[in-house]
Parts: sequence; C-alpha cells; structure tokens
Amino acid sequence: MTARRAPQPGILYICGLLALLAAGHGAGAAIRVEISGVEDDERNNVQLFLSIEQYKDQKDISEGRVRALHARAPNEIRAALRPFGWYRPQIESQLTSENGDWQAHYRIDPGPRLAVTTLDLKLTGEAEADPAFDRLLTRFPLKPGEPLIHARYEAGKRTLLNLGVERGYFDAQLIRSELRIDLNAYRADVILHYDSGPRFHFGAVEIEQDIDLDPRLVLRMVPFKSGEPFDTGQVLKLQSALSDSGYFQQVDVQPRRDLASGREVPVQLKLTGRAPNRYTLGVGFGTDTGVRGKVGWERRLINRAGHRFGTELSGSEIRTGVNARYTIPVGEPHIDQLAFNVGYVDDHPETSDSQTYTVGASYSHGRGLWRETLALNYQREEFRVADEVGRSNLLVPGVNWLRIDSDDRLYARRGWRLQLDLRGTAESIGSDTSFLQGRAAGKYIYPLGESARLIARLDLGATATSYFEQLPASYRFFAGGDQSVRGYDYNTIGAINEAGEVIGGKYLAVGSLEVERSIVGKWSAALFYDVGNAFNDLSTEFYKHGVGVGIRWRSPIGPVRIDYASAISEDGNPWRIHVVIGPDL
Repeated sequence: MTARRAPQPGILYICGLLALLAAGHGAGAAIRVEISGVEDDERNNVQLFLSIEQYKDQKDISEGRVRALHARAPNEIRAALRPFGWYRPQIESQLTSENGDWQAHYRIDPGPRLAVTTLDLKLTGEAEADPAFDRLLTRFPLKPGEPLIHARYEAGKRTLLNLGVERGYFDAQLIRSELRIDLNAYRADVILHYDSGPRFHFGAVEIEQDIDLDPRLVLRMVPFKSGEPFDTGQVLKLQSALSDSGYFQQVDVQPRRDLASGREVPVQLKLTGRAPNRYTLGVGFGTDTGVRGKVGWERRLINRAGHRFGTELSGSEIRTGVNARYTIPVGEPHIDQLAFNVGYVDDHPETSDSQTYTVGASYSHGRGLWRETLALNYQREEFRVADEVGRSNLLVPGVNWLRIDSDDRLYARRGWRLQLDLRGTAESIGSDTSFLQGRAAGKYIYPLGESARLIARLDLGATATSYFEQLPASYRFFAGGDQSVRGYDYNTIGAINEAGEVIGGKYLAVGSLEVERSIVGKWSAALFYDVGNAFNDLSTEFYKHGVGVGIRWRSPIGPVRIDYASAISEDGNPWRIHVVIGPDL
C-alpha cells in the first residue's frame, strides 16, 4: 500500500486563506430592502437616506458590511422623517439571510407628528407699510397647530427674502431665523424677524441702442416713472414691451443697484435692432383652400418715429389677394397702432364670386385684457351669388374685440379664444345699402384627465337689413368647411333660392364638440360632432349635421389635423376629408 503524502504547510496556508476569503464575501449576494409604515414623499426620503438601499446593488459585499449598514438604518430613518415633522418614530428592523441573499425589513410607526406651537413673524423697516408683505405673512406656509414641515419653513423664508428683492428692499436682512424644537415638551417654535430697511426707487432710464429710433418712443414703453418705488414686476413688463415692439432682436434691461444715487436705482437698456427688412414665404394646404401660399415684405423701420410698411401677396385655389399696410405707433408703441391699408381680393368659392377693392384705416389698442380695433373701410365689391349679380360701394365703420387666454398658443391643454365683431353702414353716409351686423366666435379647450381634452366651438352671427339681395357676398353668412360644419364643402351651407341654390344668409349658428385623446408620442385621435347653418328666417329649422373621426399630429407650427367627416343630413351620408394645419387658438 502506498502511503499518502501529507500536505505541505504552504498548501495548507493557501487553502485556509481561500476559505476565509470565501466566507468573507457574499459571492454576488443580493440585498432586498423592504420599508413599511410610510408612503409617498416620506418613503422616498427614507430610501434616499438609507445607506443599505444605496449599496444593495453592489457586488461582492461582505457580511460584515451588510450588518454594519443595517445597524445604521434606524438612525438614518429617523433623520429622513424629521423634515416631515415625525420626531418620535418607532422602528422595527430585521435582517435575514437565505441562500446567500439578504433581506432587510424596516417597519416604521411614525408616531405623533410635531406641530408648530408658536409662529413669531416680525417685520421692521418700510416693509411694515407694504401691502405685499401683509399678504405674504397672511399666507405664510406654516401655521400654529399645523405639522412642522421643514420644506414649508424654508419656502416661506425664501419667499420673504425674494419679495424683498422684488420690491426694492435691497438692504434687507433676516436678523433672526430660528427653528426651535423641544423634544421633551414636544413643541416647535418658528422665529423669523425681517428688517427690510428702506425701499429703493426707480432712477433715470438710460438707453443704448444701435438703430436710429427716437429715444422718446422707447421711453413711451417704460411702465414706471423716475421716483416711483422699485418693483421687479415693472422691470419685467418693460422687458416684455420692448421685445414685443418688433424693433429689437435683443433686449437687456438692467437695474444698476451699484450705480444708485441715494435710494434711486438707474435702469440701463441695451437694445440691439432687428434687420431692417423682413421677408416671408409660406406654403400650406387646407381642404377649404387647397394648396395655398404667400410671399411678403416688411420694412421694420422707416423713420425715427418707428413707422413701418409691409405688403403681402397670397393665393390659393379659391382666393387671390394683395394688400399693403402702413403702421404708425401711437400711445404705448408696443400695443397701440394706427394703420392705413389698401387691398384687393378675388374670392371664388363654389357658391359665389367676388372682386373686392378696399382702402381704410384702423386703430388697435389694449382695453383691459382685450385687444380692441376700431376701423373705417371703404369697399367696392362686384359679386355674383347664384343668380344674383351686383356691385356695391360701402363705407363701413366697425369695431372688433379679441381676447385669448391659454397655457400654450400652439397646443393648448386649457384655454379659450373669444372674438366679437360689430360693423355696419347706412345710405345716409354714402353707401349703396344699409345694414348692421354682429358676430361672436369662440373656442374653448378643457383637459379631460392627463391624456385627453374637450374642444368646443360656437360661431353666431346676425344681420339687420331690409335689402338682403343688395348685400355683397363678403357680408353674407355661409357655413360648411374645415372650421365650420365638417362633412360639407366650404361655404356650401346657407339659405337657398327657389332654384335650390345657396345664397347665404342674414343669420349664422354653428357649433361643434370634439374629444381628442393621445395615442402615442405626438399623435392623438379625435371624435367630433358639428351642427349649423346660415339662414334668413329664425323660425326655420334646417340645421346641417356632421360627424366624424380625426387624427392629429403636434408639429412645430401647431397641430396637423386630418378629419374624416360624414354629412349625415344629406342622402347617402356623403363624406369628406378635411386637412388643417395651424395653432389651436
């Protein structure tokens, strides 16, 4: 029998070392962490604080390391809950191992929540008499008796400091900022003492620009006067006005606190002008118009007074037009404008033909939250509607009000648009006929959950005249088309003559309801119902109805809408495809 050879000491040493290394590592062991008793923000914060949660995916973590991380967990959980007012949590922790994997379970009973016992907010300085600070203190996010939420305390303190800067209290400071917590009495006292110091005022406005624009025109856009109390809101309003004026490519508005004289802060404007000429070229498509295009030119600055001139040529399968416009800024130059225009339109939809020459003037300005435009136009029109042929010369004064309120002008989740028009003329002022006409057109968009929205339209119009047959085509109401009753061709719905031909109407009533729901990415689907007509007798009930489905794609220039609509009021329910590109409102 052969005797076995005893292992060498060196081999025994190596084997023992390998065994120790194997015992000291989890060989890729997994750590599973379970947290119960808290939810939402508190749970998320606990996960952020827990070291064992951060290390759970680390490979080859040792048993000693796991146990050390587990031992730290209760204190980490307590620290994570304090910002939410939980200062007496009871924590049960358990660590088990099975088949080389670890499971850590933490059961949390948050206990009673620490409430704010006293709230000591004190103002000194000129801010004591500032109503904006009164409102802020009234709405301070912490109240006695409410849970002590640290984030609300910090938000309230930050809002107080920011308001001081916004209102021109540049020397303000927090002289006391304390959050006192007594765990034995289980109470919290919040102390904020704010010394605003004096309020600064607006100084002179200094203008630096690289275009030849009269500085007095720029100063008319300034919403404040030298010596008025400083307000950052007024600075932002000035920035917006200068940007909206159309004269400047870049606008930099800088209050110069470092150059203050006493308590007056000068405001420096650094303005970079736009290129003097603007050229436009556009191509589009709509079922109503077919392929359409336009080309235009604008001279942005004609003289130091800020006058502008622009002209545009447009064309489509049913309309060709050219117009020129001379604009003079008045009042507040970015919103108040006096304009003179001249134009020609050749319009030939299926139901009429007209050639219209127009010359006129308009004045646009802000009236509260509305945009108001007063206009006076002389219009000569030759027209044919069915078997009616005529020529009219009209001097038409009118007024238009427009208001848009939306979270996004291109694609609104919530918003509305309302436009009101009133116009008319009389033979006594040189027109061929007399009439008075009013129209109200509105659109409303309302969110339905996170992925859908309701879109409603209403268009109403009425004309008072004793000579409807003398009314030119451009002043008659028609319905049907992409933006009216879908399923019908453009302007093919209206009152009819004895031969059954559409002649338009004195009245208009069109409504629409649509539900749109997102499908995937920028694509969505829609269901809609349209109803309406143009008629001459209010007692006549012959509304046309259209229903259909559509597909939408949110493009960079607004939604692209493709609708498949059926004219369900007609024999055989004929259908049409409508395509429209453009903003919601």
